Amino acid sequence: MTFGANGIPLNSSDLISYGGDGALANLETGAMKKGRMSLIIGTSGTVRLPIKKPFIDSKMRTQHYHLIDNQYFKLGAVNNGAIILQWLKEAILQTTESFDELVFHAQNIPAGSDGLIFVLYLLGERAPIWDASAQGILIGITISHAKNHIIRATLEEILFGLLSISEILIPYKKDREQIIIMASGEFTKNDVWLLIAADVFQMKGVVSQKIEGSAWVAVLIGFIAFSVESN
Repeated sequence: MTFGANGIPLNSSDLISYGGDGALANLETGAMKKGRMSLIIGTSGTVRLPIKKPFIDSKMRTQHYHLIDNQYFKLGAVNNGAIILQWLKEAILQTTESFDELVFHAQNIPAGSDGLIFVLYLLGERAPIWDASAQGILIGITISHAKNHIIRATLEEILFGLLSISEILIPYKKDREQIIIMASGEFTKNDVWLLIAADVFQMKGVVSQKIEGSAWVAVLIGFIAFSVESN
């Protein structure tokens, strides 16, 4: 016997089996049609492209999910998302500034961080290299670089890691030019980070207005399954 809230017994017919958080997040962003790609940055990060049949990358760099019927995603996820900004704040800068304040510092640093590149494999990496032992590297650092440069380089490299996956999913530039990015996650609430994302991806974008989209869609699916009306 399975019990729900307040110890109320649940029958097997009361349980709705659907998808993982990634698939549900794509539903929430609206990235379910041809020509749309989700871009999500939280602790980690991912890009997902809806497709109509299974996809296996010949070089094993990416993944694919099944959603329902003939709906699939080809995708790639990175370990090193906004958690690296948290590490930078707490372990290196040891500051009490908020994440928004940290990101704000990056706006006055030019694109490319004056030659500073931060390879962010602090947690190993999933797509596209699949190497748990990969390590991070600061390249090009000089005495002229300061805190703001490192923050900017961190933000840029998180996005470039996801861009590299999108270029595997959509290998031809002419096709990428037709894609609309459906962006979600905490990073979308910061205008500076969104501007950097626009510069890196060079694609049209739409920002989701919902937080915790996967959970929201899971609840909505439950409402639909039990014919519960929702506003």
